[in-house]
Amino acid sequence: MLWQESAVLIPDDTENAWIKHKDNLILMEIYHFFRSSCSQFGFTCESLSELKSDESEPEGALANVLDLLKRIHKIFFYELGGNLLYRDVRQVLKTVRKEVLKGCKVVFSRIIPSKVQADNHHPWKMAEQQIICGESNLKTSFLSVK
Repeated sequence: MLWQESAVLIPDDTENAWIKHKDNLILMEIYHFFRSSCSQFGFTCESLSELKSDESEPEGALANVLDLLKRIHKIFFYELGGNLLYRDVRQVLKTVRKEVLKGCKVVFSRIIPSKVQADNHHPWKMAEQQIICGESNLKTSFLSVK
């Protein structure tokens, strides 16, 4: 890492690339813009570049990460007290992560194989970082995996 770890966040879809910097990592959904990415992961559909399109602005992988980064930025620069030099963005990220599943119940029915340790599975890790809890019109809790 070329900068102070306390001031850097790393949005990436590859956790293993950042073993020494996991506290800085925002694990995100894989973004398949180019055909090579689609084929690498076994998808036969046209890539976004081939469609001359981009992801859904309000719901796509990059939009979700941008929303998270904006939230962390606001907390880091405007809501934390004290000297900016002593702030640590990793602590802000930990705080935000603790709020992720607060009050929610998550069910990974037919998503995580029963013989796999759930908390090591990619969808579980994604959920810990990117689920938004809310209320439906029926007043029941729901989860929106972004």
